[in-house]
Amino acid sequence: MISTDTCIVPEAGHRNHNGYIRVLDAPRPQGGKLTMLHRMEWEKVNGLVPNGHNINHLCKNRECANVNHMEVLTLSEHATKDNGMRYKEREDRIVAHFMLNPETTGQALGDLFGLTQQAISKMLNRRIK
Repeated sequence: MISTDTCIVPEAGHRNHNGYIRVLDAPRPQGGKLTMLHRMEWEKVNGLVPNGHNINHLCKNRECANVNHMEVLTLSEHATKDNGMRYKEREDRIVAHFMLNPETTGQALGDLFGLTQQAISKMLNRRIK
């Protein structure tokens, strides 16, 4: 469950190509290295993240440093949860597009969303009865 408090998104730090914020864990002269901010914040409160596990942002905001918006998952759970969410979001967009444009063919939807006409047909048959 996502906490009702808001995301904490600092202005400092470097956003990497995946949208995560990296910060120095100590000053450079003291051997500081860039580390993921959300992981550093999690470990301040909850201790080390076990090997083979990742931090999952429940709020889906990769810049968020609010530990109430995070959970620890195995690598497999994290990949499954992220992929399932992505697929559901894409499916929701396809169904919404079709509902607003019912004249759109399965082939046109497939071209628009990068799927085959057969995949679109199965999806619509499953979701729209």
